[in-house]
Amino acid sequence: MILTRIDVKMMDSKELRELQGYVTDELNFRASIGKGIDELHDENVWLSAEDWSTRIKEEDDRKMLEQS
Repeated sequence: MILTRIDVKMMDSKELRELQGYVTDELNFRASIGKGIDELHDENVWLSAEDWSTRIKEEDDRKMLEQS
């Protein structure tokens, strides 16, 4: 979905906060992928997208358990 400036200007504050949340989530996701790639680059490991997703999910689950 592509938003124009006019679309954004016509949104109310609740919609803008929701949009901001989506953008923040996307940027955080991209940052975590970039960090993971940097870490794997040191190991010289190549993974398929499915393997990569599984590995990241396992790491996230492990971090959540450690925080609990």
